[in-house]
Amino acid sequence: MKYSISLFAIVLAAIAFTGCEKQEYLKSESEIKKELSYSWREILMVKKYPSTRYMIWTFKDDSLVIELTCDSLISSSAAPMDVFRGKYSINTTLTKVFINTSSFPNDAAWYWLNAEWTVVFLDNSGLVIASEDPQAGGINEREFVRTD
Repeated sequence: MKYSISLFAIVLAAIAFTGCEKQEYLKSESEIKKELSYSWREILMVKKYPSTRYMIWTFKDDSLVIELTCDSLISSSAAPMDVFRGKYSINTTLTKVFINTSSFPNDAAWYWLNAEWTVVFLDNSGLVIASEDPQAGGINEREFVRTD
């Protein structure tokens, strides 16, 4: 009897401690797609001056538009330098969410855009995704803030 009460207390404590974290458990693909259906501006760890390049990823329906944009101290305009158009799909498991991106250029500079991205964090203001680089090895991680 004492054993079952202490086991129950441990399980209850574990549930209480994990209840504070935002989880992506048991979310459907349509729920994730709805949360993604915005424009997301890349957060850069290092800013280079006089200009800073960043990406804006826009998810709409099954398409993904990636704009490579440059902020400059010299010019006030932030017009896209390059625009890439591709497709995306969502896969979910009980504990993980994946974004599969495809149909982007398969050249030496942009091949890494065609990948399976693991969603590390997603809410109404931020997105963090990571993928394994198929050619160079290592991890590609991108952090975004929602722009609209």
